[in-house]
Amino acid sequence: MIHESSKRNINKIKDLARRQEYTRITKNCEMFMHKPNGNMHWLCKNKILTEWANLDNIPSLPLQKRPVIADSFESWTFPDSKSAKEHFDSRSFDKDW
Repeated sequence: MIHESSKRNINKIKDLARRQEYTRITKNCEMFMHKPNGNMHWLCKNKILTEWANLDNIPSLPLQKRPVIADSFESWTFPDSKSAKEHFDSRSFDKDW
């Protein structure tokens, strides 16, 4: 499941490998979560892809340590699909994620 706006944003990514990986994740996801804060999350096997709605509120980085971000996507790769799903499920209760 993918929103047209997310598809457009993925297609704007200059790095071809990243663009292809994120397209594959969104097309083949096992779980999708669209949070009230606008953040969108996809779970595909052992990977989680997030599209942050507001780049100023990315919870994984303190404000002073945030790099210049080229786009609103961030992804994580886990050792296996079970640990990725556990992380995805536990984060569903986190209002900032």
